[in-house]
Amino acid sequence: YKNFTAPQLQGVTLLGTGTIDWRNKSRISTPKNKMMVYMQGATSSDDYYVMMDSKDYPELIIGRYPVRNTTELNTMLSNYRDYVSDPTPGWWRNSMVFLADDLYNGSDPVAESYHTQQMERAANLMHKSVRINKIFGWEYDYDEYQNKPGARDDMIGSINEGVLVWYYVGHGSYDSLGAEDYFNGATDMVRLHNADKLPLFIAAACSVSNYDHWGYDSLGDKLVLQDNYGCIASYAATRRGGGEANTRLVDLMFEEMIGKRHPLGISIMASKLRSNYNSNDLYFVLLGDPTLRINTPIRDSLLTVDGSATSAVLCSRQQSHVEGSFGPYTGNGTASLRLFDSGRNYNLGSNPVSQQGNQLFKGDVSVNNGSYQGGFIVPDDVTNGNTGSVMCYIWDDTTKQDYLNYFYPVNTRDNAVAVENDGPPKIELFLGTMDFRDGDVVPASTTLIAKISDGNGINVTGSSGHHIFLVIDDAAQPIPVTEYFNYNKDSFTDGILRYPLPKLSEGPHTVQVIAFDNFNLPSVANTHFVAKHSSELSIQRLLPYPNPMEDDGYITFILSEEASLDIGIYTVTGKRVKRIKTLGREGFNQIPIDARDNNGNRLANNTYFIKIKAKAASKSTEATERLVIYK
Repeated sequence: YKNFTAPQLQGVTLLGTGTIDWRNKSRISTPKNKMMVYMQGATSSDDYYVMMDSKDYPELIIGRYPVRNTTELNTMLSNYRDYVSDPTPGWWRNSMVFLADDLYNGSDPVAESYHTQQMERAANLMHKSVRINKIFGWEYDYDEYQNKPGARDDMIGSINEGVLVWYYVGHGSYDSLGAEDYFNGATDMVRLHNADKLPLFIAAACSVSNYDHWGYDSLGDKLVLQDNYGCIASYAATRRGGGEANTRLVDLMFEEMIGKRHPLGISIMASKLRSNYNSNDLYFVLLGDPTLRINTPIRDSLLTVDGSATSAVLCSRQQSHVEGSFGPYTGNGTASLRLFDSGRNYNLGSNPVSQQGNQLFKGDVSVNNGSYQGGFIVPDDVTNGNTGSVMCYIWDDTTKQDYLNYFYPVNTRDNAVAVENDGPPKIELFLGTMDFRDGDVVPASTTLIAKISDGNGINVTGSSGHHIFLVIDDAAQPIPVTEYFNYNKDSFTDGILRYPLPKLSEGPHTVQVIAFDNFNLPSVANTHFVAKHSSELSIQRLLPYPNPMEDDGYITFILSEEASLDIGIYTVTGKRVKRIKTLGREGFNQIPIDARDNNGNRLANNTYFIKIKAKAASKSTEATERLVIYK
């Protein structure tokens, strides 16, 4: 520490878990005794390892990989390498989910509103352009087991969509969050499906990272030991702590990590140096790599709305224009533009809380030399307020860095400007490919494609019953599929929805799509098709058109899966006069042909045969149909 040659020693990473039963008196602790735990009295803390001159706070950054074998170590290292060297771009890197425990801890009758207050305080530390899904346990109903599954489901839903930080404030134990089981390590790990989007997990709660017990694995352990799901790191307490001390420490860490963009280990060390709760801070341990950076995009306000860089008022049905540039980024590419509604302020009991506004528009814009322009139409579902925002996000794959333009605040108004509506949205439906025609045979597992357009834009708010809805086989309960719709690049009037249908039974089926324009005028489109199960490669409904053919035409057919095609045209004596090699798509295919041989000579008037040979992996099939050339 004092005599290390340059560069000076910065930190320590402990490779291996450990227990307080180092002598294995329990007879079961040996598998976990890989890296000794440092204890003073009943307090176990890795901070003791890096207290050089001080007895109160760490003087080097430190983290622990709580692994028992090389398999677990390789899993954590692989997660770390992917996070640092091959990160997944997207809005999830500007998103967080916070959950506050409710008023009651099990059967304890004392009402505890401070968890709500503490979470709201932490959220207010974040920049206004960071998107935070705030979940207040107070607002959810109990089930028959005195749990709150609604809060759990909303939290897990956010994690699976992708968040940079997952923060819990409340009571906890070694394997669960809250007496209400907001998350239980024994039952809920399998519900995490967040591959390539691993958040930092933080719990201002008791004992959530009690990794050093010989008899069980803590929730903090479990979350970081998953292969490409769970969390990239965990920061929580090993023992019982004080609620205010816990949350104040995390607040300070947020200031260092998000506000000052420091690495995780430095943010933790700096927060403990600034804290006034040294004895409580010892309980908090980092399970993960202390060199990790948990940074939101580099942000700036180089964005104008309708020509103004300082103020914006957006009214219902208004068409607006935005322009911006990404400062340090001067490349070319595609950026994601979004408009967010004003939030709402309200009280839980006597506690003021707030929620950010819903998304009103999302679309892609072209970026040239770091600059872009785009637009949107404000939907009727906008609310009155003064906390709306416009943001634009881009990822630089060369530097592995993302950038965010923001305009805040935006005044939003629900009074409509005078605009004519030329009718409801136009919807075209396809199954599998754009070549689909109503009544076609398609695989039982296929993708619904809907081309939706409207001169006044499509309502993508998903509010007040104005989702884009899908109805399969006249089901009573429509499926909201708004999130699967994306505008075409540089457009705010036309886009495509792609939704993977569930596996259907063999036979005829119908699908119906309902969409609203931004003035909430609905449109309905229907199509029907025949689903067919097949593990075999097949060619169906081979048809040359026109037949007889004079000069040019098509071969149409349906493939059960993507395959390489070898298409031949043969005389009645078996001589091949034309050959086409191409790739066939799953579903309907349309291949152009002409009445000439491979040398460009016109085929004589006669009867010919078209033979298609298809190959996919180890499977193959063929089909033949007659073609008449006549002029």
